[in-house]
Amino acid sequence: MDVFNQGLRTVHTGLKPTPTYLMKFYTYLLAIGALLAITAADFHNSGTPKSIPAAFDCAVRVAAWKHGKSLLPGRGDFTTLFDAMQLENGCGLVRPSTEDEWTPPTYSTPPGSTFVDSSKGSDTKGNGEAESPFASLSRAVEAVLKTGSKTIVLRAGTYYTQQIELGPEHAGLTVQNFNGEHATVSGTFSLTFSQLSCRTPFVICRWRPP
Repeated sequence: MDVFNQGLRTVHTGLKPTPTYLMKFYTYLLAIGALLAITAADFHNSGTPKSIPAAFDCAVRVAAWKHGKSLLPGRGDFTTLFDAMQLENGCGLVRPSTEDEWTPPTYSTPPGSTFVDSSKGSDTKGNGEAESPFASLSRAVEAVLKTGSKTIVLRAGTYYTQQIELGPEHAGLTVQNFNGEHATVSGTFSLTFSQLSCRTPFVICRWRPP
């Protein structure tokens, strides 16, 4: 990427580029051209081992999409799942024209539930009660082993969670949203703009880990 940045900067400023940078820049452009020349038939879905034939891979992805539609008929064509399975670019299928919307379900909140609130809770000061929720799902999973609570209730928000181990001791545990609120559990982490270092005129950004 440094070679690419330097080549662009040289061209933009009008400075005379060195033969070495020109050759490296040209090689980089050839690599980009090779990537752009890949057709849908040559596309390999991310996460699929290279040894898996494309036809088999697509058949499995299509089966997963169809099974998802059968499980959640209210989602119609389930376009979001279609996109997640990469069926348009990866398998050449025509993308459904209608977008699906998901409405969070509403469950009753059993007495003694453990509450989690990603924006207002605290893992150090909270105790899991509705008025004093935890901030993370992992803290709640740890706490229920001591309190005996069988239900973890997530308030609206996104819960960035790394690996959580559930064993036989967690049997019967339910994790649900609160009263129809939209709670999302994500295996990633929050990325703020302060962690991105960008420069113009080509808006090339580099991410700085937290």
